[in-house]
Amino acid sequence: MVEVDHRTSGAVRWAVFLSLLVFILPAAQALSITATKTEDPPGLLSIDGCGSFCNVGLSGVTFTAADFPVGSVITDVDVSIAWFKTDGSCTTPLSGNAFHSETNFRIDLAGGSTVVLAQPGTWTATTPTGPITTGFDQSAGAIPSGTPASGTFLPNNGNLDTFDGASALGTFTLRPGDTGSGDPLCVDSYSVTVTADAPPIVINEVDADTAGTDTLEFVELYDGGIGNVSLTGLVLVFFNGASDDSYFARDLDGQTTDANGYFVLGNAAVANVSDVFADNTLQNGADAVALYVGDATDFPSMTALTTTNLLDALVYDTSDADDAGLLALMLPGQPQIDENGNGNKDFESNQRCPDGGGGQRVSSAYIQETPTPGATNFCVVPADLSITKTDGQTTATPGGTATYTITASNAGPSAAPGSTVSDTFPAACTSVSWTCVGAGGGTCTVSGSGDLGDTVNLPVSGSVTYTATCSIDAAATGSLANTATVAVGGAVIDPNLANNSATDTDTLAPSADLSITKTDGQASATPGGTTTYTITASNAGPSDAPGSSVSDTFPAACTSVSWTCVGAGGGSCTASGSGNLGDTVSLPVGGSVTYTATCNISAAATGSLVNTATVAAGGGVTDPNPANNSATDTDTLALFADLSITKTDGLTTVTPGGTTTYTITASNAGPSAAPGSTVSDNFPAACTSVSWTCAGAGGGTCTASGSGNLGDVVNLPVSGSVTYTATCSVDAAATGSLVNTATVSVAGGVTDPNPANNSATDTDTLAPSADLSITKTDGQTSATPGGTTTYTITASNAGPSAAPGSTVTDSFPAACTSVSWTCVGAGGGSCTASGSGNLGDTVSLPVSGSVTYTATCSIDSAATGSLANTATVAVGGGVSDPNAANNSATDTDTLAASGDLSITKTDGVATVEAGDTLTYTIVASNAGPSDATGVGVSDSFPSGLTCSWTCAGSGGGSCAASGSGNIADSTVALPAAASVTYTATCDVDLGLGGGVVLSNTASLTVPGGFADGNGANDSATDTTTTTSSLLISATKTVTTPPEGFTHGATVAYTIVLSNAGPGTQADNAGDEFVDILPAGIDFVSASATSGAATYAPATRTLSWNGPIAAGTSVTITLTATINGSARVVSNQGIVNFDGDVDGVNESSLVTDNPASPGSADATAFQLVVRVPANSTWALVLLALLSLLVV
Repeated sequence: MVEVDHRTSGAVRWAVFLSLLVFILPAAQALSITATKTEDPPGLLSIDGCGSFCNVGLSGVTFTAADFPVGSVITDVDVSIAWFKTDGSCTTPLSGNAFHSETNFRIDLAGGSTVVLAQPGTWTATTPTGPITTGFDQSAGAIPSGTPASGTFLPNNGNLDTFDGASALGTFTLRPGDTGSGDPLCVDSYSVTVTADAPPIVINEVDADTAGTDTLEFVELYDGGIGNVSLTGLVLVFFNGASDDSYFARDLDGQTTDANGYFVLGNAAVANVSDVFADNTLQNGADAVALYVGDATDFPSMTALTTTNLLDALVYDTSDADDAGLLALMLPGQPQIDENGNGNKDFESNQRCPDGGGGQRVSSAYIQETPTPGATNFCVVPADLSITKTDGQTTATPGGTATYTITASNAGPSAAPGSTVSDTFPAACTSVSWTCVGAGGGTCTVSGSGDLGDTVNLPVSGSVTYTATCSIDAAATGSLANTATVAVGGAVIDPNLANNSATDTDTLAPSADLSITKTDGQASATPGGTTTYTITASNAGPSDAPGSSVSDTFPAACTSVSWTCVGAGGGSCTASGSGNLGDTVSLPVGGSVTYTATCNISAAATGSLVNTATVAAGGGVTDPNPANNSATDTDTLALFADLSITKTDGLTTVTPGGTTTYTITASNAGPSAAPGSTVSDNFPAACTSVSWTCAGAGGGTCTASGSGNLGDVVNLPVSGSVTYTATCSVDAAATGSLVNTATVSVAGGVTDPNPANNSATDTDTLAPSADLSITKTDGQTSATPGGTTTYTITASNAGPSAAPGSTVTDSFPAACTSVSWTCVGAGGGSCTASGSGNLGDTVSLPVSGSVTYTATCSIDSAATGSLANTATVAVGGGVSDPNAANNSATDTDTLAASGDLSITKTDGVATVEAGDTLTYTIVASNAGPSDATGVGVSDSFPSGLTCSWTCAGSGGGSCAASGSGNIADSTVALPAAASVTYTATCDVDLGLGGGVVLSNTASLTVPGGFADGNGANDSATDTTTTTSSLLISATKTVTTPPEGFTHGATVAYTIVLSNAGPGTQADNAGDEFVDILPAGIDFVSASATSGAATYAPATRTLSWNGPIAAGTSVTITLTATINGSARVVSNQGIVNFDGDVDGVNESSLVTDNPASPGSADATAFQLVVRVPANSTWALVLLALLSLLVV
């Protein structure tokens, strides 16, 4: 930042130029400087196995004020390293293996950041390299893996931008590393290049005119307070507004700002001047002073206005109109400063307010004040600050909270940085926490607690708003008044202090939620006794409640009352007293007082004992919830009477189905009468009906009679009683014991001090008696072995008692191979619904009840004689049966065998060839139900058959194992579902020939004593017709002519048809042999050894007709000439024959295989082309033709 003072000096024009060796000027805002430093140790630095990023003694490179102005900030850093890695030593760079993955580099800034340039593993190859130079630049591409090569690359796992923003004056040190040993890393040198922005310099103050002779002209520059910043390379240039060209330039080489950041160029008489120029040098304007990067030689007198390398400028005047040309280029959009119009040109200067305000090429921050060369500008800035404060209410509750909104604002016209917002909260605020939010550029501390004393920034139209929550003391009284203030800071003045404070006042209105509870811990009390009440009054806040009152007017039934009191949580009360309560107490928030009051109850009291306690807040305190300000305890006053009861029927046993009579007496031994008492008796379920009567004694009264259970309301004065006589009809099914209990109980409001005698029980043993009986029948007198019979078995109870747990038993005879049964009860009888095998069922038989079983017996098919079966019934334990004679029943049936015997016979074929074998399967079976023994099976085979047979049984059947000739087996046994199977193998006489019908019948004989239900299937017949057969074969051959198979040659075919028998091939309808001649041959003649051979030219077909006896053959001879129309000739014939000897030629075969010439097809041949002999020219011609064809 720079301060300038312009002083007019006639028409003299000067030019000052500054120069800098290296610079970049972005947007005329900051000077960018680049410098490079190199560290080159003597020889090669060898690093072997030190690890990562080692301190190996390399010196750092240091940038000083000679390189960058003090305050310069780094904007870019680049690093370059000359190095290689080798095996052995650094003197042999290309030997052995070099493990480049071990190499690593880092660059460190002393006292600052470190940046990894290449981490271990950056390079992966092992090929050694000669010296290379690796540069690192944050804008370069990634390092390729593999063998390292020279080039500039992006750091691997580091970021050089980390150094940006640091001071450019510092030392950088390279940290190389090698994670392996035996192949050292060799470093030759390294360089660091730093680019930095120099501190921005501004024109801070200009005084171009004073009264009389101008001897106090000056220009002040300012560096922002950094101090001792070099100005070398800068030049101040002064421009005339009339021609917009320069008239004076001043080099600043070798100059620096002072320790406070100021530099003054001016007349000798100017205070704190650092560089002096002649009096009356500066013009009054409209003129301009500008700060450039450059040298005075760049701006000779009358140099045209330019913005190239322009850092800052001020266009000013004392009374002239604006210079549009100067403003448009130097300060676009900024005002021209009128020193005289805004102030006094003779006694005031143009100066930035505050120092450096606005920045480069911004003139709106200039004001006119008394000159301050080389010192802080006299900057008085007006800003109208104001403040508001409210909690949005007029009353506040002690113990609650109040939230204030405090807003400080700046109405301008100037910003007010460093302003202060203050608020000392009143003592009634026991704690305060606050937050703050700025608006319109205003800034403040985001949050805090306690009193406010915050330094804030309030630009014009900006504001800051605090939200402060105050926790109000619960004991606070009066008003809650709170004032917030705002005050400008530094050189800012506030023209209106009347709005710099704001007060919020709330009336404190205490509110306390008082409540009270009261209990004696019981629901009833005894007249003549005592009860003790616990009465607690509490304050839930939020405010304290001093001067509250607790009241309790005890009921008349309390003949006397005494009480004590204890406070808690700060609560206080009177320690003790007697009689009614009317105590003044103090109840802070969370506090309470507890009374313990003992009441002596009148012995004559009746009804209820009701007592209410209340609490009320004192004057000035509001209770927001009066609903909980009273509490009532109610006890019922209870009487006492010792009631008792007795019950007996005078018996110890009772018979189910009979009756018993009970005597029940209820009495009152006092001390109180017991009106409305209840006598109850829930008779047991075994009492199917009850009737009763009642009589009172000693004043006792009851209901005279009734039926069913007792539930009678009675009056029992002291020593009074009531007696019930109750008759119970006992359930016939009842078992065990008859237990009956009667009870007596007092009515509501009366207490029985001895409930132990309030019930009485009578117990009788139940002794059941039941006359059980059983019946059994299957409704028939005979049964069939192998069949079934179904029994109906019924067990009944004639009473008088029920017979639960009775048993029905039936062990079925061995002839019943299996039994299944079901059961149904009647009249309440119950049994197992179903089962199998012998019966042994536990049943329940009420009086007149019964159970009926339906049992199906599967009778053994081999059973004989009679089928006898007995069922029994017996009472269960504890029941007696007065008549055992009817407790069993027997059913007897005569067994008569029967079944369906049958026989089948088949050979499975309809025809058989004479001379073959015929096999018959003969099966004799018994479909049951009864077994059959001594069955006879017979079969007389027809003539022409020679037979032998075997037999096997199934399902228990048995027979003779084998035999020959006719079957006559009388030892056959056929149990039910069994069978025997005969397999008879018969040779058919070849002499039978075909067409003979073989009819064969097998039959069986039923044994005596066995009833066969179906005689129609006792025999079976099989019929088979004989046939005869034949075996035909055929061959065909061709004879090779002497001249071979050539055009015009005669060929002879020989066809032989053979019959291997045993049948004869007849001369049936149609041709027995057919041969169609191929196109390659022409028919000459045909002949046959028997039958007739004919040829049909139209179809080129040779046919033969005739018989072939068994064991004979026919030979057919065919003669033909080769006509040369085909290259290959294949000729086969077809034989048609009667394969099944039924008079029809239904079968056929070919004489040979027509697939291809050769052994598989004896009649196929290939035509031979002959070449004329003894003709050399013909052979030559043939060879030439062959070549042409190729």
